[in-house]
Amino acid sequence: GTTWNIGTASNVFDKFTKTVYSKRENRWLAVGEGFYHTLASSDDGINWTGKGKIFSEKGISIHYGNDLSGNGVWVAVGKDKDLKKNIAWSTDNGDTWQNPLSIVERNPTDVLYALDRWWISGTTITGLFWSDDGKTWNNSQYKLNHWSGVFIVNSISYSEEIRSILSVGNSTNSSYNARVMFD
Repeated sequence: GTTWNIGTASNVFDKFTKTVYSKRENRWLAVGEGFYHTLASSDDGINWTGKGKIFSEKGISIHYGNDLSGNGVWVAVGKDKDLKKNIAWSTDNGDTWQNPLSIVERNPTDVLYALDRWWISGTTITGLFWSDDGKTWNNSQYKLNHWSGVFIVNSISYSEEIRSILSVGNSTNSSYNARVMFD
């Protein structure tokens, strides 16, 4: 952290929104906003290659994890005119991307791999969705006892030390709320 290098991403994005490194794949992937690209990859974190318009408007978040067989999967969320394309996944290290067959979350805000499961947050009344493989998604409203008040989840994070997920968002009872869900 004492020496910083300027990357060559200006030819890919106008704006980066999230960057993630997979040690297993030895690859960086990033999502953002750009005229030609909403996703980019890098093998060194400095030189970036655009991967096209995975989302028609912008990429919001990206994360790396596993499917049920232990194979690596990248999952990204973004804003697309076709609501089925607000979520995308790749099983070939970010070279090609696929989308769910139906709308999962109209306004995704974040994606995370934690507790051996994929999580997507959003601004619809459900708040969180989960998946075992990064491809097929389930509504978490009842599974996570989410009925307690948090409906619009702005971001999610995970703590390995206490094995819990923190979701931050708005609720019907207050303007801001935080919720910890234990494994």
